Amino acid sequence: MPQHQETIVTDSLALEDVRIICYQALEKLGWKTILAAENILVAKTPQTWKRYANDVTMEWEQGSLRVTSKMTHGELIDAFGRTKKDVADFTAAFQSVRELYQPGQETAVQEKIQELEAASIQKVETELQLAAETDRVMKIYSGNSHLTVVLIAINLLVFIAMVAGGVNFFEPSADDIIRWGGNLASLTTEGEWWRMLSCIFVHIGILHLIFNMYGLYIIGRYLEPMLGKPLFLSAYLFTGVGASLASLWWHRNEILVSAGASGAIFGMFGLFLALLLTDLIPKQVRSTMLQSTAVFVGYNLIYGIKGGVDNSAHIGGLVAGFLSGLIVYQFLLKKEEEKQRSVKPMMTVLFLLLTAVLIWVGINSFSTGGGYNSQSGVDRYQKAATEYTRLEAEALKVYENSNTLSRAEYMRQLREIVIPNWKKGEELFRDLEDAGLNEGMHEFREAMVDYSRLQQRKAETTILLFETTTPAVNETMTRDLNLTEEKIDSLIIRLQKMAEEIQKDNQ
Repeated sequence: MPQHQETIVTDSLALEDVRIICYQALEKLGWKTILAAENILVAKTPQTWKRYANDVTMEWEQGSLRVTSKMTHGELIDAFGRTKKDVADFTAAFQSVRELYQPGQETAVQEKIQELEAASIQKVETELQLAAETDRVMKIYSGNSHLTVVLIAINLLVFIAMVAGGVNFFEPSADDIIRWGGNLASLTTEGEWWRMLSCIFVHIGILHLIFNMYGLYIIGRYLEPMLGKPLFLSAYLFTGVGASLASLWWHRNEILVSAGASGAIFGMFGLFLALLLTDLIPKQVRSTMLQSTAVFVGYNLIYGIKGGVDNSAHIGGLVAGFLSGLIVYQFLLKKEEEKQRSVKPMMTVLFLLLTAVLIWVGINSFSTGGGYNSQSGVDRYQKAATEYTRLEAEALKVYENSNTLSRAEYMRQLREIVIPNWKKGEELFRDLEDAGLNEGMHEFREAMVDYSRLQQRKAETTILLFETTTPAVNETMTRDLNLTEEKIDSLIIRLQKMAEEIQKDNQ
């Protein structure tokens, strides 16, 4: 941080005289002296509505006095030269007092300095005691956050693998997120329970990843040393699954893919918030942390009201974390390290068991016969869309590989893979006619049937082109193929717009 230092020559002035003159100069300037030691005084300049106070330190030895003014509120530059002005003002006041100073006549000033020195010693001792008590509970200085770094690295590696696999760097598609482990009700509740965990490590674009990893780093610095690595990890997974469960419940009748670490991160902030509401952490430290944590949680919950953010996962994680904090508080109360070490493994196992219970609840409460009808129109639509994505990918891959296939193999795959897949896809959306879909989803269903038919026609026309040798027929088939491809391109644009509208309606 910006600072300025100058040295004043004190010649033959005794060290005690230098201290007295410094103190009187500070009184003359109206600066508050906050610390006194044998050869040092520290003061604060006045704070106004347009500038913060600076710390001014005076250190002396025989023959010289070093004066340093330093900005202490995160300033990057001293644009107006305030530190230099502070030093200049003090130097002028020091010289003014020195001219009138008479040694041996300042007993009252000496007594004030001695009182300040005693108070400074008491203040330092109190701060050291506070730091020791805080570190005993939070282990900020004696602990480390290596697991937090590992979790961040795992999230980064998953995202790098996604991008390497063709996923868009900024805006991955819903299909991509599903393919990499996103939380989708129709899949998660019908056997793919692991999505409640995997979605915690999948992110919807680089910005989503950066913001979440920053939040994880902030909370991990505090909580990992306090809880220890096994308990921190088990609590992280528990709150993450709690967030996934809340998202499944809230969006049980919607088509929404949920992903990201924010639910688990909210959970860890909720856990920390619960601890901050107790007397576990010293009050002087707790109040500042409580304020910053509440601001972070409140701001992000308000921001989550906007469209495109799964606030249900945030709230679910926060609630799960807060309840976790109340449980964790019970063992952190035990001041003896021996007792804490014996309880932590049990707490870790408890959270892992609770995580398993949440997964069981997620599968059984929202499946057939539970609170969520797996045969509802929306669920049938989700299943059809997911299966269609797989069929479409297989069919399009044949076209992508056409240049590497022999003519005979290409024709075989068109007949045995491409055409059957498009027919199956057509049937998937035809079967949804009686599903009771809303108007937008029904229109999308009909367009998907048309799209599948066009794709079938494209494959059939391609086969005819390969089989015919008559120029006139060949020309007709080529014209028909070009027209079909134009219709497909036009319909794809229309389908994309319709899908965006459906997604907005379901958020």
